Amino acid sequence: AKSRWILLGFHDPDIALLNRSAPTPETMDVPLALQLLASIKARAFVGDVKGAFSQGLRHLRPEPLFASPPPGGIPGENEDVLIEILAEVYGLITGPPAWRQSLFTTLKGLEFKNHPLAPCVVLMYEKLHGKEKQLSGLIVVETDDLLGGGIGPKFHDAVEQLKKRYTFGKWKVLMDDSTEYGGRTLRQCKDYGFTISMSRYLREKTDPIRIERGRGKDQEADATPQEVTQMRGVVGKISWTAREGAPQGAGDASLLAGTFPHPKGKDLTAANVALRRLIENDVPIEIRP
Repeated sequence: AKSRWILLGFHDPDIALLNRSAPTPETMDVPLALQLLASIKARAFVGDVKGAFSQGLRHLRPEPLFASPPPGGIPGENEDVLIEILAEVYGLITGPPAWRQSLFTTLKGLEFKNHPLAPCVVLMYEKLHGKEKQLSGLIVVETDDLLGGGIGPKFHDAVEQLKKRYTFGKWKVLMDDSTEYGGRTLRQCKDYGFTISMSRYLREKTDPIRIERGRGKDQEADATPQEVTQMRGVVGKISWTAREGAPQGAGDASLLAGTFPHPKGKDLTAANVALRRLIENDVPIEIRP
């Protein structure tokens, strides 16, 4: 069983005063990083920082912050107890930016350089093969998930320092085992190339539209509000998947989106067929060294 502290961050008294934004990788950041890693023939890894927000910087607020316990209280404590919040707990609006500030401060101290066009990518340069300032590795940061790899001793030493500074839950080497990163299933081949697949994301995260028995007899009937809501979810997942790593779904996504705001019964069936086709006909993107 897994449990965690969660605060209702929208009740934060300083919500209008505090920085609450943190960038996430752009669509092309992951393929770009994988291509760079394949080109320098680096073994890639994916790491998940355990309880990242609570490992970040503390005392960033001008005033102390307190929280009340949930209904039912905390076993062994009085019902009117107040809890002083010292760390960035899950749910606080300052959690993501504070964690990012902490992590990027650490990465800067390890001599990583920010990518000039990708704010979630850091690069490592060092002397390789007798040449100065050669790219030796990189890390892509998606909140508490890190994707990286490198070849130089300076890079590997920096990664070891990073693992000592923060506690990681998952740490997988992609050449040994495929894993998830930002909805994508990544695998590294023996030649240092990569494959990117989206079928697992669709299979596990997307439910087909529930069509009642006999509903398909009138294909021109308007979809009900509940069916429209379900269809929006399916089409949204197909669109995101097509953009992030399954371009073969772009045609279906565009045609289905054009049926809104008044899809018909036939459009519900078409959306389910498109979803099933994407899941059953996985065509991974290949990145070659």
